[in-house]
Amino acid sequence: MATGAPECVCNIICTFDYNPVCGQKGDTKKTYGNRCALDSAICKSKGTIKYISDGGCPSDEPKQEDDKPKCNSICTLDYTPVCGYDGTKYKTYSNQCALDAAICESEGTVRFIREGECPDNENGEKPKCNSICTLDYTPVCGYDGTKYKTYGNQCALDA
Repeated sequence: MATGAPECVCNIICTFDYNPVCGQKGDTKKTYGNRCALDSAICKSKGTIKYISDGGCPSDEPKQEDDKPKCNSICTLDYTPVCGYDGTKYKTYSNQCALDAAICESEGTVRFIREGECPDNENGEKPKCNSICTLDYTPVCGYDGTKYKTYGNQCALDA
């Protein structure tokens, strides 16, 4: 039954820009991605959440992951595949950003192999290389097991 009193509608549309701000509800502090996200939460909570400060909220809990780098795992959905290797198997990542995130999260265990999809291989072994390469000269350095050598391009190194 309508009383005639206006109601607040909280349909705020925010960007995903990351400029953290701290908000608090009661004794609980929470970091919001940006001021708009906090304003939306304030509206939805009917004012029970309050703005505290710019920047993330300080944590009262001891931090255990201070030494571990913060990895960017927010990537576009563009499909420009790259091949990576984790020491045991090859994996195609949707783009360089996705591979960079995997490299960061693995603390360097995953590494870049080449642009493009990884060759099909079900057993995780090193894929058989295509020995037909272009003559494009974009030199890369490689190690053949005994000495360093400059190859004409990535394909020549992989072959």
